[in-house]
Amino acid sequence: MELEFKTINKKQIDIYAVKGKDKHKVGHIFTPSGSGENTKNAIQICGFTEAFDLWGCALFQIPKTNKQGDEYIINKRSGEKEYEQSKDIQLLFDFETRAGGIQHCGIDCPKCFNVPCTCEINVKGDNPYTVKREQDLYIEKKK
Repeated sequence: MELEFKTINKKQIDIYAVKGKDKHKVGHIFTPSGSGENTKNAIQICGFTEAFDLWGCALFQIPKTNKQGDEYIINKRSGEKEYEQSKDIQLLFDFETRAGGIQHCGIDCPKCFNVPCTCEINVKGDNPYTVKREQDLYIEKKK
């Protein structure tokens, strides 16, 4: 299976799974993010089955700030802002994913919307899922 992207507008991209001649939508990317689409400086990606390998990104960096986040750290030698690498995450999509709505009202589990609950972190208030490592998943590799 491969993934293809279709730009809907400047703030939304649809994600399609392609296997042979079969092609269907498995997700989308949009901004602003959040349930109320109110977080302007973030994106939301829907439809993936696993998030894995949250690590440093080699391509982008951000100025370091102090622990309160309100002052940039300045390199004492150069007088320039010091930078640290931003983050990178991999998202896995499954060909069997289909578009649909919430089939259950989510009363049993308002975090994952599944009955029975499929939360991997089963503590109230926490995120329902974990970020895994690549070796913990079945990953299709490019030949």
